[in-house]
Amino acid sequence: MHTQLGDRDGIAANWSLALIDLRRENYKTAIPRVIESFQILRHLQRADGLAIVGETLATLLIAAGITNQARHVLRDGIQAAIKIGNADLIQRYQRMLDQIGDEGGQQ
Repeated sequence: MHTQLGDRDGIAANWSLALIDLRRENYKTAIPRVIESFQILRHLQRADGLAIVGETLATLLIAAGITNQARHVLRDGIQAAIKIGNADLIQRYQRMLDQIGDEGGQQ
């Protein structure tokens, strides 16, 4: 699904479809939707959406063993969670980062 930058309905629809795909364990279609949602939200600097979508994306990346990219997503997610003041989400992000090891941004 192609969404135009700034199209809130398109972003919401894409994210909703990703969640449906994840519930059905259809990762082949879910992962690109989650990545697209994350990238659009990051481009738009939408901390609220970035904090939520980032947690899902980081979880998927960690499960796939793609820890370097997961670290970047986790760092972005922590900053977004700080910006919106969500302490629980900050802690969840930090636990995931601790789990894979924070290597100071090294790839």
